[in-house]
Amino acid sequence: MLINSLNIENLDGFEIKKTNQKFRRILSELSPVMRTFHGRYGQDPCCSVLAEKPIPMIYEIMEELINLEEDSIDYKLKYTECLRRINIVNDGIENAFEDISSLIYILRNNKIRRKNYEKN
Repeated sequence: MLINSLNIENLDGFEIKKTNQKFRRILSELSPVMRTFHGRYGQDPCCSVLAEKPIPMIYEIMEELINLEEDSIDYKLKYTECLRRINIVNDGIENAFEDISSLIYILRNNKIRRKNYEKN
């Protein structure tokens, strides 16, 4: 597993703080787009327990889109809304990947630095 191979137990205080910040940021990017109907700032319906459907933000509108005729105005409006939501999800995933990359960089540098320290 990646975390085990990065020797995380040898992090110093600053690295632990940065690692925790990165994990929190990754979760704050992914949770709204992967587990809610209306994203970070929208309000989900009461009792819509954390994503009964996969990526509910997209799933909900896709269900509506399937039942409409392709030539109708409603279809075109929903299709546009669907593309907008897909872009929101994509942005959240891309932001999380950037944070994951920087987290891996921090952890790998820690491993390299520790190996060099142990050699001397």
